[in-house]
Amino acid sequence: MPCGGIYPIKGSWVEKVHKDSAPCWVCQKPNCTHFCYEWDTPLHARCVVAFLQSEEGECMIEHGHLVVVDYSEAEVL
Repeated sequence: MPCGGIYPIKGSWVEKVHKDSAPCWVCQKPNCTHFCYEWDTPLHARCVVAFLQSEEGECMIEHGHLVVVDYSEAEVL
């Protein structure tokens, strides 16, 4: 299980329990495709950069967590 990073939801254990209606940390819209394990929150691929620029995201960078972003899936915003 990943610890602290950001990874695609598809194919992960989160996919089984994640609700599409859960809002993105950054834009507050549903249908997220990624999950931040450090803060237990969903994100859209297009919102990852903005998240990493936040105080919470900077904490992840300082801790050296891995960030994997898959832009191949269409996101419905």
